[in-house]
Amino acid sequence: MDLRLNIWNGNVPIVIKRYKSKDDLFDITVDAEFTEPYEVLSEHELELIARFSKKLGIDYGEFDALRDNSDGRLYIVDVNNTPAGPIGPFYAKPEDMDRWYTEVSKETEKAFLLTSQSE
Repeated sequence: MDLRLNIWNGNVPIVIKRYKSKDDLFDITVDAEFTEPYEVLSEHELELIARFSKKLGIDYGEFDALRDNSDGRLYIVDVNNTPAGPIGPFYAKPEDMDRWYTEVSKETEKAFLLTSQSE
């Protein structure tokens, strides 16, 4: 299992657990599920991810991360400054696709769109 961390201005509002086949760990995701960031990441890890994304100049992106089973450390193994969007298994689950687009829209508006002070 790996984690897909969605980044908006240093925040990690969306985390997706991705499951792979034992025979092919680096290719096709066989299942995926949303999880809350605080269920899989500590406050300290979230702070480090925010600093890392800012150093790289990533305003919006996706990081792939693995957690070492022996020491619990988190490793970011891939940085995508052009997010791929929803992953394969979500296409088979309309409720996950709906949640994906709802979350992306909400976070994009919150991170990047200015709202009127009179609203």
